[in-house]
Amino acid sequence: TVTIANVAPSITVAKSANPTSVPEPGGNVQYTVRIDNTSNSQDPVTITSLVDDKFGNLVVNGLCPAPGAIQPGQFYTCTFNKPINGNAGVVHTNRVTA
Repeated sequence: TVTIANVAPSITVAKSANPTSVPEPGGNVQYTVRIDNTSNSQDPVTITSLVDDKFGNLVVNGLCPAPGAIQPGQFYTCTFNKPINGNAGVVHTNRVTA
């Protein structure tokens, strides 16, 4: 007897910044968001939300196009620029969720 299990779809979400350091009092940073569909070969995923904890809803705010469906083994990327300001030594950390 062999039981075939239905494995839930899965994704990975990564965000990178370029440059990773700006001079005081601040400067523009280019962010890249990448969502990979790491599901098995039969599970496309549909991304219905893309939210940054500092910059808000990236789709509604016009920073990224709506991701929509991502096929297994495929990925979605979005790049946007934002100014980051602060005093020397301050670290700006933010996270995106899909």
